[in-house]
Amino acid sequence: MNVLELFPTVIGVFKQGVDDLSVVNPLILKASKVRNIYNDTSSDSYLLDHPELQLLKESLEEFLTQYMEKVLKPSNPNTSIRITQSWANYTGAEEAHHSHKHRNSVLSGVLYLKVMPSDSISFKNPRGALFDVPASEYTPNNSEVWRVGELTPGDVLVFPSDIEHYVDNRPEGAHTRISIAFNSFFKGSIGSVEGLSKLYL
Repeated sequence: MNVLELFPTVIGVFKQGVDDLSVVNPLILKASKVRNIYNDTSSDSYLLDHPELQLLKESLEEFLTQYMEKVLKPSNPNTSIRITQSWANYTGAEEAHHSHKHRNSVLSGVLYLKVMPSDSISFKNPRGALFDVPASEYTPNNSEVWRVGELTPGDVLVFPSDIEHYVDNRPEGAHTRISIAFNSFFKGSIGSVEGLSKLYL
């Protein structure tokens, strides 16, 4: 049987896409924090707008562009994508990151700065499951939750902002997991005049 994967959710994985974190880490470590539901986040939600992180921001926007061109395949060369907000997440021992999605954003991403080999991020199947059929082998096509693991510093994930995701409770004694999350939106033009959907952004 041939399998047609219809309307899949695509996660862009850039292994060690950022190979030099020396500029990023000092800024992130000294950033002031506020309490989220189960972990901490930076009070600054425009971290990548700091002048010293300009090159990093451009690199991350290039990953967004690669995703857009490979998955969305816009026909208009004037359609681009840019980072809007960006912030740091700090998840310590016996802490988690609640299940959530990112509103007012097209694509979201995570740059991992400090992780353990056991760390992962879990994505929820947006369709859920109509029937409970235990599987002999779980795959992205038959699971309600799929974990992306084997994360290392410098890895970048890009995903649709409307997919729900979370981080499991971390073990006792674990060091603080640190990442930068970011949102994005289109720039230029999308839609069509004929379809009454034209937007200039």
